[in-house]
Amino acid sequence: MNFFDEPFIKEEIHQIDFLRDLVNGLEEAVQKTNNIDLAVEYWHAMYALVDKQHIVYTRLMYTDDPDALILKKNLEDVARETNNSIAPINMSQYYTTMKIDIKGFIQGLTGEDLSDYKGIDIDIDT
Repeated sequence: MNFFDEPFIKEEIHQIDFLRDLVNGLEEAVQKTNNIDLAVEYWHAMYALVDKQHIVYTRLMYTDDPDALILKKNLEDVARETNNSIAPINMSQYYTTMKIDIKGFIQGLTGEDLSDYKGIDIDIDT
């Protein structure tokens, strides 16, 4: 079976698409309004997106499906571009660092102690 035909993979890809759209919409709203509450919501959504991408990338490491390997390479390329690097990047470390940074942004905006932050539930229309 094709990697993308697996029902749980379809669901995770749907969630990533939803979260990406949410993040893009919130980013636009924050830039227009400079609203702190929207900024906090943006960073929570960004954390959820990065976390979900981390999960999918981990699954991609264990497949030999040619289409899935293209997605895996695309994610690695984005990580390299984000880090201005031409060298291979440890993707687990990349996603972990991104989540730590995002928690720092949320903590900076809210003053909350996020040492045991696991993310928030975001209602994803499935």
